[in-house]
Amino acid sequence: MLFAFGSGASDFNTEDLIPDMILVIIAAIILYLVFFLPTLGVSVRRLHDTNHTGWWVLIDLLIPYLGWMAFLFFTLKDSTPGENEYGPNPKGNMATVVTPSNPLV
Repeated sequence: MLFAFGSGASDFNTEDLIPDMILVIIAAIILYLVFFLPTLGVSVRRLHDTNHTGWWVLIDLLIPYLGWMAFLFFTLKDSTPGENEYGPNPKGNMATVVTPSNPLV
């Protein structure tokens, strides 16, 4: 592959790219936080709907392959009927809020 680039490859200066790389790394960290924190909150809320503690999110991070399968199973389960340790069932609340006698205003 070096032969394909010829002698022009030796003129390339990587020191010119360092400021650009730093900006890209900072942007990636900001985007990671922008997407990670809401995802974490939604995941913990969903686990609470299924009557599991939010710490189960860590199983996804700590146990490769098996962890994300268990986490997927917990999040795909139906919500706990009625009220659980973490509050009322959100599906039950939506049915009583959106009715003709009690419209959303």
